Amino acid sequence: MRGARSLVFALTLGLIAAACGGGGTPTPTTAATGAAATATADPNAAIAAFYSGKTIRVIVGLEAGGGFDTTARLLARHIGKYIPGNPTLVVENMVGAGSRVAGMPRMSVAIA
Repeated sequence: MRGARSLVFALTLGLIAAACGGGGTPTPTTAATGAAATATADPNAAIAAFYSGKTIRVIVGLEAGGGFDTTARLLARHIGKYIPGNPTLVVENMVGAGSRVAGMPRMSVAIA
């Protein structure tokens, strides 16, 4: 049981990292009119524009009030200010089938 919970926690952190844009900073495209200096002055502008006003769902596959839920809520409360654009993070609990219920929506998206 402890190994399964560790796996769920690791997957949760992985989802948060993926939502934060773990692929690196995208290269901004500019016009040839000398706007290159303006665009390179703030490389996070494109990321901030993407996350501005968005909501990121953090899905926890265990019951509310447990250790993983508490950790996810603590991270969700504070990590938004470190993501460019300050998105809102919402923690959702999807209990059942040993956390498989929480993973099923992701699997259907990955298969399609």
